Parts: sequence; C-alpha cells; structure tokens
Amino acid sequence: MSGPHVASYSMGRYLFAYCGPRGGLISYQLGNVVSTACTGSGAPTHALEQLITRKGFNERVASEKHVEAARWILENLDVGHCFKSIVSARTGGYCVKHKCHCPPARCFAEEDHVSDDLYISGFTCKLFSQESPSRYNHPSVDSMFTNPVFEDRALPFLETSRYIRSHRPRIALLENVAGCLKQGSKVSADSDGGYKTPMEFLMKGELPRSGEDTPEPVGLALIPGYSVRVFTVRSKDFGIPQTRTRLYFLMLRDDLPAVSAQTFDHIHLLIKRFQDAILDKGGSTIWDAIRYAKNAKHNFEPAAAHGTRVPAPFEKIASGRMREQMTEARKQLGLSEADESTYREYTLQCRKKDVNWGIGLNAREAEQLDLIWHLTPADQRGSLVTDVIKSLPRRCIRTDGLSPTLTTNSKIYDFQSGALLDGPALLALHGFRLDLLNMGKTFKPSLYRMLSGNAMSVPVVGAFLTAALLTTGLRPCWTMQYLGDVLMKSRPDSVLSSVEDSESADSDSSV
Repeated sequence: MSGPHVASYSMGRYLFAYCGPRGGLISYQLGNVVSTACTGSGAPTHALEQLITRKGFNERVASEKHVEAARWILENLDVGHCFKSIVSARTGGYCVKHKCHCPPARCFAEEDHVSDDLYISGFTCKLFSQESPSRYNHPSVDSMFTNPVFEDRALPFLETSRYIRSHRPRIALLENVAGCLKQGSKVSADSDGGYKTPMEFLMKGELPRSGEDTPEPVGLALIPGYSVRVFTVRSKDFGIPQTRTRLYFLMLRDDLPAVSAQTFDHIHLLIKRFQDAILDKGGSTIWDAIRYAKNAKHNFEPAAAHGTRVPAPFEKIASGRMREQMTEARKQLGLSEADESTYREYTLQCRKKDVNWGIGLNAREAEQLDLIWHLTPADQRGSLVTDVIKSLPRRCIRTDGLSPTLTTNSKIYDFQSGALLDGPALLALHGFRLDLLNMGKTFKPSLYRMLSGNAMSVPVVGAFLTAALLTTGLRPCWTMQYLGDVLMKSRPDSVLSSVEDSESADSDSSV
C-alpha cells in the first residue's frame, strides 16, 4: 500500500535500517534528555518514539500556551513538565501537568546541570508567514521584535534563543516558515543598515536593553559555542502529500565528539539520501492519507468531527459580510447576473444524495464549492481538493493529489469523498502514526486544524534528528561507521537545499 506510511509509520525501522551501521533498528540507550517548545502536535517526540523508542529518551520540559493543545500534549506525550509559557522553561512558572508553579530546568552554569541532548522548538510563524495580514506592514524588521503590540509573537523566538544560550543543549533543531526569507514591502526603505529580512534578525539580531548601552544578542549565529546551518525543505519530498516549504535551523554544540567542519555537509547529504529512498518508493496522495486515516486503528470518534450543523442555502443567509463576500466572488468570476442553476449544481447534487451533507461548512464555504466545481473542467473534477477557509480569489485549489498547505484554521474539502477532512486525516497529512495517538471524542475539530497547521511533518523532523544522531557522536553506538559509502550513493538531483542555495520559497499556488 502506498502512502505516508512509507516515510513515517515505520519510520524508525525504515530510516535506521536504510543507513544504520547495524542493519536494523538502532538500539536505544537510556537517559537521553529532550526538551521541546511550541511543537503543538508533538511531531518531534512522535518521531523520536519511532526512532529510538519511548524508553530511549526522557522529555523533561515542554511548553504550550493553548489550553487544548496543552491537554493534547498531556494525553499523548510523557513529559516531566508542560509549562503554560515558554518563558517558564528558564524561569519556572505554572505547569499544566502539575497544576502549580514548578521550578525551571537547571541552567548550564548551575551545579548538577544536565544538558539537553536535543532541544526542538517550532517558534510561532505569525510574524513571518505570508498568511499573516500584518506580515508586510511593519516599518522595519526590528519593529517586528521590539513593538509591544507584537510581543506575544516575538517572544517564542526570543525565548528559544535565550534557552539555548542559558541551557546549552547539545543539538538544537528549530523550524519556521520560508517567509523568513522574504523582505517586507516597507522594509526596503531601511537605509540605515537595518535588517532587510526576518532571517537576518533570526541569525544576527540584537535587542536594545532598557537602561543599558550594550544590546542583547539574540541571533542564533551569535550564541557562542555553536555552529548553525539553515535548510529549506518541502514535506512533499519526504512522502507527505502537501508542499509545505519550511526552514529548519540545525545547531550543533562545538564540543560534540564527532563534530567537524564537514558535519553539516554529511548531514545535508544523508538527509538527501533519505529523500532518495522515500521518493524511490513513490510519493503519496491526499487520498492515501484519507484511506490510511479511515482504516488505521485509532480511538477517534467521528461524532466529534465537525459538529452537526448543516450549511443553510444562500437565500436564507441574512445580509452581511458573508453575503457580500459571496456576491463579490461571483462578480469577479463574471457570474453576477447568471441564473443560480448555472453554478449551484454541485451542492444541489450533494443535498439530493444526503440531506445531512456539508456538516462543518457555512453558507459561503458551500457556495464556494459550487463556484470551484463550475469553473473546473469536467475531466479534473474528480481530483479537486480545496481549503474552503480561504477566499476564492486566493485559489487554494489543487488537482495534483496534494493537499493545500495546512494552516491553523484550514478546512480541507475533498470533492472525491464529498466531505471535509477529519482530525485523523489532517494528522495523516503530516505522517503521524495514528495508532500511537490518543484522540478520543473530547477534542474539538478546531484543535485538529490548529495542530495540523502548526505541525512539523513527522518524516521531515525525523530525518533531521536521524541524521544529527548518526553524525555528531552524541552516543558512540549511533556514529555511522560507513558514512562515506552511504553519502556517495546520494543522487545529485535531490531536492534538499541549504538556505544559502535558495533565497525564495516554492509557491503552493493552485494547479
């Protein structure tokens, strides 16, 4: 069976067996210490569980400010502390797990400090995402991080940097959107040597300190004792049916046993090799993920999927913003004066087949499906997939077997099945192994949309963690004995690139 399981559902055995020195799943060693921040769905932990087994690591700290996402973490991850604020990992604060104030992990300078072997952070992308309305309206890149209005959006990156500086994990892996490479529309007016892109600040940024002449160095490249490289990757190149272009910041502490000037090149080529192996097995489609989610063993209950509300017909919607949006969409398509029968074909057919069709859709979204169906050639209608939360002019439509890239409020509609994707299907689009998750019926549909919109794709983060573990000498038994032979097999046309080779993100536009 093709599908995301090629890359993820047997990921530990697949990746390690492919390149590991022992020809099988690498043996775990007790005591590996892991901390995470803002990972939401817990994809890094999910990957590690398959790579080195649950017994092979101890996740001592996680942080998540969203109440429902924190509850998801407690249901699905075995963490020592789950702090409500990312700041609390350094300072101590309210712990959702223990429901009280808990102390922080000891910093590097303190006695009895135990360094994290791995620190993984998916700091918020709201400052950098091209989906954000305010993305290109900042007067300068500096203001994105210093304006009090955006403090809650800047804080996750700043605290991630501060945690790495104070607690000095051996390996740090950070993830964010490729919009970090883009220049804001107003930033070009900076003629005083300011940062031109968010990436410049993330790597070399400094913050002014109140009452002090010396600024605070928060850029990742300014943290002493570390080497850092940024990679641009697409989830679809790891067997996942969505493009999802992302940046991965990999930081290695200089005192790791096997780190050398060539380590990042080895990691780069090894991840390419993973891509080759995954793509040689064939890619997956959104329908593979839907079938997997339907057939996999899990405890998700469909009754909790989208509620019970059926979209009202357009003529029953009171005048207001929704009616204006729908009228404007028809106007842009030249259908202002058209008879309804010319563009209401799809929903009429669906309602005839099932009076309860469309649960989870509102009237605007239902009519948008009609317009998409009307505009699409008949021979492509069977492969239509769209994100109905996006307005029609944004054209979040695909006919190539991929899903539109998921965002935190995405509602993915598959014309082939005639329904919105439910929670398991959304997580399958990231390569989660559903039988390892506790979903039940208490989590709302909005949580699954938020988790899948924020999530790292499991095989992508798993490939980076695998490559880092096998090349840095973090544990003697994980150092590849024949790394050179494996690297030489890597195809030259692999699609992974370091950020130095790619200054712009691939588009996820309609097909």
